[in-house]
Amino acid sequence: MLASSTSRVADRLGEPGQNDFAIAEEVTIAGEHAKRPDIVLYVNGLALGVLELKRSTVSVTEGIRQNLDSQKKEFIRPFYTTVQLVMAGNDTEGLRYGVIETAEKYYLEWKEQAPDWLPGLPGDTKYLFPWDNGETTKLDSQLGWICRKERLLEVLHDFIVFDAGTKKICRHNQYFGVRAAQVHVERREGGIIWHTQGSGKSLTMVWLARWIREHVRDARVLLITDRTELDEQIEKVFNGVSEDIYRTKSGSDLVNVLNTAGEWLVCSLIHNSEPAMKSATRILPPLWRISGRICRRDSVQREISSYLWMNATERSPASCMKR
Repeated sequence: MLASSTSRVADRLGEPGQNDFAIAEEVTIAGEHAKRPDIVLYVNGLALGVLELKRSTVSVTEGIRQNLDSQKKEFIRPFYTTVQLVMAGNDTEGLRYGVIETAEKYYLEWKEQAPDWLPGLPGDTKYLFPWDNGETTKLDSQLGWICRKERLLEVLHDFIVFDAGTKKICRHNQYFGVRAAQVHVERREGGIIWHTQGSGKSLTMVWLARWIREHVRDARVLLITDRTELDEQIEKVFNGVSEDIYRTKSGSDLVNVLNTAGEWLVCSLIHNSEPAMKSATRILPPLWRISGRICRRDSVQREISSYLWMNATERSPASCMKR
C-alpha cells in the first residue's frame, strides 16, 4: 500500500526569500506550433506566471488574446499546466490579469487601496495613483502590487479557487476585504464588508471561510440570509468549490447543529420579520449559549438586523460576528 503525502511548491508561511524567484524573457516553448511568451515568472523552477507586453499604441486586449491563443491545443497548452497567473499589459492601460482559460471580458485590473483611506473623509482618494507624477508607469506600479513576492504567494495560496470547474482569482476589493476581515477575526471583533451587486461577495465568503478554517482552531462558520434564493445560492457556491455546507431546515435544526460539533460550515435562513424571529428564538433555553464560534452573517435586512444582532451576540458571547 502506497503512502500519500502533499508536497508544497512554495514556502508561503515562512519568509518569501526561502523560495527561488526568477524571471525569463522571451522563452521559446515547443509545441505543435512553438510560442514565445514575453515574460515568464518562475518560483522554485516552476512557471507560475506569464506576461505578454504591448507597446503603448497597441491595446492590452491584444496581449490577452495572445495569451488565450497560446493556451490552445495547437500551440503550447501543456506549458500552462503549472501557470497560475496570466497577465497582459502596456504602459498606458496598465496591467490586466486572470488565470488559465479566463475569457477576455473577465480579465481584471488590480487597484491598490490607500493605506490610510477611510469612507466618508472629504477629499480622500481611495486608491493610489503613483504614475500621475510621472516617476513610474501604470504597468510598473500594478506589477509591483500584485507580483511582489509575499503578495504573489499569498494570492496563489489563498485567493484562487475552482468554482464549479472554472478557475477564478480574486479582484482587488475581495483581497482587501478578506485581509481586513482576517485582522478582525484574529482580534475576535465584528465588522462589515460593504459590497455592491455583482462585486463577488459569494467568493469573498468562500475565501474568508477557508482562511478561518485554516487559521482559527476549532472554528465554525455560520452564514445567515433573509431570502430562500440567497440561502440556495450560498449552498450552491460552496458546493461548487468542493466545500460541504449544511443548510438548516428550521430554527430548531439550527439550534441542534450549533449544539453539536459535527458541521463546521452552516448556512441558515432568518425570516424577514421581527415577530417571526422572536417566535423562532423561543425554542432556545434561557441560558443556552454557543461556545467558541466564529459566525459570519450575510444579507439580513436592516429593519431586523438590530434585533438579530442583539440576540446573536447574547447567545454567542465568544463569537466574532461579521456583517
